Amino acid sequence: EQGVENKQIPNISIDEYMQYVKGPDFPTGAAIHGIDGIYDMYSTGKGRFHVRSKCEVLDDSKGKRIIIHEIPYQVKKADMLVHIADLVNKGTVIGIRDIRDESSKEGIRVLIEVKNNADPHAVLNQLFKSSRLQESYSANMMGILDGRPVLLTLPVMLHTYVEHRESVIERRAQFELEKAEARAHILEGLVKAQKRIDDIVAVGKASESREQFESVLKGKDSIIKNIDPFDFTEAQAKAIAERRLYQLSKLDVNKVQNEFEELQIKISDLNDIISSRMRRLEILLQELEEMLEKHGDERRSFIDPMPLSMDREDLIEERAIAITLSEDNYIRHVPVESFRVQNRGGKGLKGVTTKDEDTPQLIVTCFSKDRLLIFTDQGRVYGLKAWETPQGSRLSRGGHIRNLLESLREDENIVSLLPISKDLLENPEENYLLFAT
Repeated sequence: EQGVENKQIPNISIDEYMQYVKGPDFPTGAAIHGIDGIYDMYSTGKGRFHVRSKCEVLDDSKGKRIIIHEIPYQVKKADMLVHIADLVNKGTVIGIRDIRDESSKEGIRVLIEVKNNADPHAVLNQLFKSSRLQESYSANMMGILDGRPVLLTLPVMLHTYVEHRESVIERRAQFELEKAEARAHILEGLVKAQKRIDDIVAVGKASESREQFESVLKGKDSIIKNIDPFDFTEAQAKAIAERRLYQLSKLDVNKVQNEFEELQIKISDLNDIISSRMRRLEILLQELEEMLEKHGDERRSFIDPMPLSMDREDLIEERAIAITLSEDNYIRHVPVESFRVQNRGGKGLKGVTTKDEDTPQLIVTCFSKDRLLIFTDQGRVYGLKAWETPQGSRLSRGGHIRNLLESLREDENIVSLLPISKDLLENPEENYLLFAT
């Protein structure tokens, strides 16, 4: 109700607007993450948000699979799949066995088979980070108002649209009013002509041309002396002259009179629309409801109010690793698969390469997402994720422990490495550490 009289933008907050205008809705669906970017877009005209594909992760008797059902807007599915295949070939994304496009008329369905030793959720997060399964969209709602470029906020856009539709409704009413008044004027002349139909027929028969007939009807000329002058307007005279004489003589006066009365009601209604803004707004709402009923459908894009917060650990594949620490405090981890099982009589593998006079002092096995407790000879303990240690090969030396633990003292030495599993960290009750000096 605010702003109806003075045509100003109502004093409504962006939060109130967003109760009804939730955010963008893309034809390809997918999920929009981060309501802050949408709020910025609506309040300032600029904003940024992320759109993620709708994916389903399955881990059952048929194996580990990722099924893609919806993709971000303007992303070509074929190009996206080629890009994912390139990422797999380059080793950027690991853990994928096969990709199959099973899309049909029913919709998009892309099946990604995940290797048995890979975590499908970690693989999916890798795809979100590196492929076009996740896209960021920047909104810059620049528009031309009053001949100059401006950033359009949501209130300004809605207000401008309402003003435009009001103007359309008003101009349409004005056009229909002029048309109805012109028709009513003609009908008024036809009814008036019936009162002197014999004189009009006589003048029509006596006229040499239609132009002369019109001139007589307008009262500018006279061809029969004993007939009083007519006083029809130019439009009425033209309408009468264009009709055949037998049509004029057989004109249904009641039908014309009924049409004239209906036009008078319509003219009154159109004048009311032109003079009343509330009437125009009512028509606007009615037309919007009709458009919604005709073209409206369910929302396709789901809006997640929480922004994307992808932890780096989510991108790490859960796998068994072996961590080694040398006497000179060089640390690294390698996949357990690097060491193959040998039968009796095997020659063995060289598992650790160090510099001269540097030998391994500690070797532990764990999983890449386990917590690593590092104990020193000064009674201090440091925490580190297993995957944060440098990854190397069987023949590499790794990196120095001080590069990972900046607070490690110069005279402090590592005495023990203790991996703690994720399950133990999440449920530490009734679990203890035993120390012996």
